[in-house]
Amino acid sequence: MMNHLAKRLILANGRKIKGKKKLLFDAVIKQLKFAGNELVIYFIMQDDEVEKLYKKYVNQNLAQIIIAGGDGFIHLALNQWQTCNIPIGIIPLGTCNLFAKECGYSKDSNEIVKIIESGSVKPFFCGRANQHLFATVAGCGIDSYVMHSINWQWKKWFGRAYLIAAMLRKLVFSRPMIRISINGQLSIEVSTLLIAKGRYYAGSFCFAPKASVFDKTLYALYYRRKTFFHELKLILALFMNRVNQKQEISIIPIESLEIVAGISHPLQLDGDVRLMTPVIFTLEPQPRLVCVKN
Repeated sequence: MMNHLAKRLILANGRKIKGKKKLLFDAVIKQLKFAGNELVIYFIMQDDEVEKLYKKYVNQNLAQIIIAGGDGFIHLALNQWQTCNIPIGIIPLGTCNLFAKECGYSKDSNEIVKIIESGSVKPFFCGRANQHLFATVAGCGIDSYVMHSINWQWKKWFGRAYLIAAMLRKLVFSRPMIRISINGQLSIEVSTLLIAKGRYYAGSFCFAPKASVFDKTLYALYYRRKTFFHELKLILALFMNRVNQKQEISIIPIESLEIVAGISHPLQLDGDVRLMTPVIFTLEPQPRLVCVKN
């Protein structure tokens, strides 16, 4: 059982603590302090601050690291603290909050505090893209091209509705096919590729129902046809949770998958474009710990 009075380090995305998200953050902090917890809070404004805090706190006796932000901020923290196995808690402040959803978090401050203080901890496994960890999903194709050219101010204002509209608009533009090699054997060209560590995509859309952040398995979803109407069908299938009903869409467990050298494609990891191809996807064998809902 976790000592609920031990020190907790809170890494908060200072660029997100505004409006309703600030109200949620403040409510969680107030309840944790009222319970007598020792909290050390940092509002992160620059990415390199996370690495500096790692060097400062990695050898200290922390009960938890609480990450207050969205999937992109969790991605940043996991990558900067790769060798750390202190349990993490989550205050979900992002647009989609996929990893928080996988772990049972909601946007109810009482529920968040209950999970953080419960002591219920599970190991989870990340995917790896070259040297980058990702917690829930990686993508190459229409979604990564959308993210690569996105208007971030509009995303901030309109959230998921803007992402869906931008994806539909991107369908009319031509994109090069993506050549992949699966498990070092099968080599094919696809128009869209998603690598699943979790079940969800772009919020509540379940695109890989067998995937789990708690299992030691990666899944690949790919689509080989490339016309406007075929890709529109793919997007509608994703957003209607009917991916498994489409024969044109392949979802398979993988040990490794390589996007081979040639044309350079943008690659999104946990919702943000992080690198360009070529890339090799594998499972990160070292588990991390997260506080989860009972």
